[in-house]
Amino acid sequence: MQGQVPQRLKRLAVEATQRTRQAWRWLAPLLRAGWSVARPVLRRALEFLLAPVIVFEEWGWRPLAELLGWMARWRPWAAVESVIIRLPPYAALVVFVLPTVLLLPLKFLA
Repeated sequence: MQGQVPQRLKRLAVEATQRTRQAWRWLAPLLRAGWSVARPVLRRALEFLLAPVIVFEEWGWRPLAELLGWMARWRPWAAVESVIIRLPPYAALVVFVLPTVLLLPLKFLA
């Protein structure tokens, strides 16, 4: 009985390998054809997704830097910033992680 189990497993492994090769021979041309159709579509979609990022970096970076500089000089914001600077590392981590933890369930629901 013990000798039969390894022989059966070996036979099943050989059969699975043969079926996998047959499936791959049938599937490979379909995958190549599918990729040749999907590749231009995916490339165009990626270009449309990256275009706003590039436009923002070219035109929006300087105004955003000026806005953040103005916010840093705003007294209430500067006071909050100075409090956060004096926090120990784990407390500062909580200050920055807490908004993410609170908003994450809302993002999942949306």
